Amino acid sequence: MGCILLRAGFDEETVVAGILHDVVEDTPRTLADIQKLFGTHVAEIVAAVSENKTLPWHKRKEVYLQNVLVADSSAKAVSIADKLHNVSSMNHDLAKGRDIWKHFSQDKHTTVEHYVHFVHEIKKH
Repeated sequence: MGCILLRAGFDEETVVAGILHDVVEDTPRTLADIQKLFGTHVAEIVAAVSENKTLPWHKRKEVYLQNVLVADSSAKAVSIADKLHNVSSMNHDLAKGRDIWKHFSQDKHTTVEHYVHFVHEIKKH
C-alpha cells in the first residue's frame, strides 16, 4: 500500500497512513496511539479508512464509503490504493490457481458488487 502511494507521488503523511491503514482494525493500537506517534493528519486519514467491525457487513461497508467520500483527498487516495492492492492480490492469486473467494466473508457476487459500487461512488467525488 505504501509503495502504491509513494509511486503515485503522495506526500509522506499519506504514505504513512497507507502503511498504517489497518492498524486500528487489526491490532490493539488506537487512533490516539497513531496520533501521538505520527501526527493528527495521519490519524485522521486512518480514522477515515477504518471500518467499525461491530457493524453488520453491509452497514459497515456503507458507513466506510460515506466516511471516505467526505474525507480529504489523502484518505480517498489511501482507500483507492487499498482497493487497488486488494484487486492486484486477487489477480495474483487467480494466476496461481488459488481460490480467492475464501478470503472474503461475503460471496463472489456481493464482493464484486461492493467493489463496483465503490468505484462508481468514488468517481463522483
